[in-house]
Amino acid sequence: MTNSAAALNELIEIARDGQTFYTDALRKMRNPNLKVVFRGLIDAKSQLITALSEHVRMRGLTPSHRGTLG
Repeated sequence: MTNSAAALNELIEIARDGQTFYTDALRKMRNPNLKVVFRGLIDAKSQLITALSEHVRMRGLTPSHRGTLG
């Protein structure tokens, strides 16, 4: 794996960790205003993962499908 693809996959994994964190927090959140904020953060992480994954694919490799913890 190229260094750039490895770095991109690390960023994907970190973004997945954040996505998981905010998804779990959203489920437990009672404040409707914070729910909106968390939903926005989840969506932003999803867009970041999609964009980074495309860059990994452009290098002919497979994007990571896990986070750093799993």
